[in-house]
Amino acid sequence: MLSRWPWSSSAASKKRAHEHEFASQAFVLVLLIGGVAVVFWQQLVGAAVFIGESDRLNTYLNMRLAEYDALRTYGRAPAWNPTMFGGFSVAALHWMNPGTDPIAFFLQLFPRDRVYQALGYVSIALVLAACTTAYFYIRDLTGVRIPAAIAALCYGLSVFGIHRIAQVDNAYLTLVLLPAAMLATRALITAVGLIFVAALLSWVIHGPIFDQLLAKTTLRIRPPDIVLQHPPDLIVLPIAVKVALTTAILVAVLAGLLRRPTPAFDGRVAAMIVVATFAVVETEAYAHFKVNGSQNWTYPLPFGSLSYMDVPPSVMRPPGQDRLKAFADKAETEKFRSILVSEPSFYAGLFTSHVSQFWRGRIVGGYGTGVPERLAELPWPEGVRGLRTIELRRTSINPYLLALLNVKYLVFVTPDLYFNTASKDALTPTLGGAPTEVVNIDGISFGLIRNSVTPLPRHFLVEKVTGVQKTPRLQGDALEARARPASESQDGTHPSALVREQVNRLASQSLAEDFRGTGVFDASGSLDVAYRDDVIDVRVTPANRERFLVINERYHPNWRARAQAEDIPIYPTNIVMMGIRIPANVDRIELRFEPFSSTWAAYVLMLLAVLIFLAAIGAFWFAQRRVSRQPS
Repeated sequence: MLSRWPWSSSAASKKRAHEHEFASQAFVLVLLIGGVAVVFWQQLVGAAVFIGESDRLNTYLNMRLAEYDALRTYGRAPAWNPTMFGGFSVAALHWMNPGTDPIAFFLQLFPRDRVYQALGYVSIALVLAACTTAYFYIRDLTGVRIPAAIAALCYGLSVFGIHRIAQVDNAYLTLVLLPAAMLATRALITAVGLIFVAALLSWVIHGPIFDQLLAKTTLRIRPPDIVLQHPPDLIVLPIAVKVALTTAILVAVLAGLLRRPTPAFDGRVAAMIVVATFAVVETEAYAHFKVNGSQNWTYPLPFGSLSYMDVPPSVMRPPGQDRLKAFADKAETEKFRSILVSEPSFYAGLFTSHVSQFWRGRIVGGYGTGVPERLAELPWPEGVRGLRTIELRRTSINPYLLALLNVKYLVFVTPDLYFNTASKDALTPTLGGAPTEVVNIDGISFGLIRNSVTPLPRHFLVEKVTGVQKTPRLQGDALEARARPASESQDGTHPSALVREQVNRLASQSLAEDFRGTGVFDASGSLDVAYRDDVIDVRVTPANRERFLVINERYHPNWRARAQAEDIPIYPTNIVMMGIRIPANVDRIELRFEPFSSTWAAYVLMLLAVLIFLAAIGAFWFAQRRVSRQPS
């Protein structure tokens, strides 16, 4: 009976397996491709775009879009991005290194409004790649095809795998590279394994059994105004049934494994069939549920079920050039920053990192590895600043703080703006009674609230600069700090005077750290500044006296300023800005953001890494050649 299946170790079955090698290879191919296609069929046929969880939208998707825009504009990925936190270092991202992998160039084949859809295809390809590398490793470990393919499919579509691909696609590369690395290791170090161990461990460690044994607490939480297909009270019973059935199946499998095989019935083979079938069906069902389940379809509320999110292909398409230009003109992004604000009733999660790059705005808030220190030290209202975020939920904020940060508008985020999809009903954005201008761009409605205080310009020449000992503090409508003496000999000899400068006067009288004493400069003449993310080109009318230029781009120690091939120091100015002391008769200055990754030391380290990789390949080749020369 079951002993006739090709998993039997008899000589006849081995001969039949050899004769049907092509059929088994075809079965493996169909199983892997078909298994992945079943889970992502809606994305493959264009019925849905898989957004994943909010982290994927706020970190991976928005940075891929930034990468796409940069390659279209500059032909490279700059090291500085001005869309969040008043500017941030792209080199500091820990989840990806923009502009350094083929995906960035693959996306250039698509229009901007199809980038998220194209990234869905990349995700599917990564899942299939993980299944493929796992298959080759497990097959090399066990020497059989079909069980290895089953285990590989469970590996690629495991709970951990689906969550990785739904969070940050680059993190899923671990699942692609790990089996490949283990396969390479086996080529150098001989190891043995059993098919049952390979298949069962792959299922137990990565498979959905843990999910079946744990309570799905996230599905018991029903956000307001969201109607789930299955009410939370009805979820517990199906889970209990699944746990009971899973336990019964495992008991039967264990009994089959412990039963002594007979010529008529081999319990071990039966157990393998049950385990493999159960693992494939459970893995496919759970992965399909997580990727395509009704809990993901919560538009127009983002992530309404606290799970992943799917949207129709017509929703959440990145805006095209016409809408981007209209938004930039209305928010005056070339001259001023904005800060986003929204009613918690719309969405209580993070939205700045998505909207800022989605609409290519210059936004003060954001979400990243951490809030920059100088921004974090500002007096934000309670609940606005977190460890990694700055998100404004109400308009009650010091307008002088916003004026200091070059903020002219508070942008009221609506579902239209978040999804770039016009609502069926006309929207009237209101926020706490604040005077709101309703803006409509091709049916996309959102609100603008103008700052009551005139913001500081994006760049300006000042007449007077006072050196301060430490980073100034914003107190109400003014900056306060202790003055720094003109010479080192005066340090600590007398108490320093307290300097207080009104925010609205900083455009003529600024406070600079690392600057000694008080300086008076020539602020006359024209000033032309061109911003290209990590490059700022300054042209100024030459003067016989020194000038002091203030750039309202967030200060970072990796900014470098050069004039006539000579380095010029950059002073931290007015808490968050950059100040440059322009020598006399200089008419052009270039500022560049130069992180460690752009230095020669980084290039040397990358070269060493490549050499080590080539050495490993060489060792693998020589080891294979030595083994092939040994007599059989």
